Amino acid sequence: MTDLGLNVLLVTKKDIEISLYFYQQYQNKGMLPRHIIHAATMVQNGLDTIVSVDKHFDIIEEVQRMAPSDLI
Repeated sequence: MTDLGLNVLLVTKKDIEISLYFYQQYQNKGMLPRHIIHAATMVQNGLDTIVSVDKHFDIIEEVQRMAPSDLI
């Protein structure tokens, strides 16, 4: 847990396996490998929403994106 109350998740072997699956699904849609790893780590840890201005996350069906402005 950080001072901001956030948990930092480690990338595991299972996350990489999920990343490879996502890469096969989304590579032709402009997804960057680091975004795919973020999404895979989220899914593996039971998280489904990311706060980001990056609209690439809208491509991944397993993840919902919220814009930071949606939190205000």
